[in-house]
Amino acid sequence: MELGTREEWNKRPVDLISDDWCHFCDEWLDERYTIWEWEFWRILVNKYPYTWDIFHILLVPKKHYEKSTDVPSDEWKEISKAHKFIEWYFGDLDYFSFTRETFWSRSLKHLHIHFIRWNSPAKRIIDMIKNY
Repeated sequence: MELGTREEWNKRPVDLISDDWCHFCDEWLDERYTIWEWEFWRILVNKYPYTWDIFHILLVPKKHYEKSTDVPSDEWKEISKAHKFIEWYFGDLDYFSFTRETFWSRSLKHLHIHFIRWNSPAKRIIDMIKNY
């Protein structure tokens, strides 16, 4: 699995907030980055991680939802299974999660929840959030 840099992500030629295509929907999904999958959700290694390694993963609904309030309650029930996998994945490492619900700071319309190893690169994300 090849990981890109945030610099490469920032230089992407297209605006990914689009109604024409979606990075996380089946038609465009790069399955090499899928590490866990269940009925309604999948976990992907972020191809352009903030941590520069495989410890930035994304919990993504298989169906295209834009906000967490769009996800039906029966699909949210599966999250506990995902969290068990995430705990196993990070093992003894400290990690945190976050979701951006509005589009002003998002790069994709498809809802996705970040899980990131707590380290100095990830700490700068918290510092960025505090400064908004």
